[in-house]
Amino acid sequence: MMGMSIPPKVPLVRTKRARVQRSPWNFGLRPWLALLLFAIPALAQVTASSGAVPCSVRIRPIAAADYDPASEFTLQGTVIAVLDGALKLRLPFGVIRVQVGQALRHGTLAVGETIEVLASRRQDDAGQRFVAREVRTASGTVVLRDAQGVPVRP
Repeated sequence: MMGMSIPPKVPLVRTKRARVQRSPWNFGLRPWLALLLFAIPALAQVTASSGAVPCSVRIRPIAAADYDPASEFTLQGTVIAVLDGALKLRLPFGVIRVQVGQALRHGTLAVGETIEVLASRRQDDAGQRFVAREVRTASGTVVLRDAQGVPVRP
């Protein structure tokens, strides 16, 4: 520390800083953030509310995915068996299995009873499937699904 000397205290001198001239397009970051946060969402709401184009996509619940209302038809046959969630019907051309779900209770239909079923036909990898919407008997009608194919709770 022998060769080092402590510099004398120099008083601070305040000088005027030169003002930077901004271009008319240089607003800084804050106005742009305000524009992004407030103006653009407001414009999106005005555009969405004034749009006159209706949505043409028909959204159906996932529960109605198995049922196609466009392929509805009526089957008339004799009940051979009442299985868990399905019926076996004897038709003039053979025996088919119709899915009825859990809404049709055991004891509602008797083996040998003649019924009419409003059903939809579905083709998938396993083959052709029939999904019932209504089961009509001599004693009344049991509605299993609504017109869109959504299961009706008993």
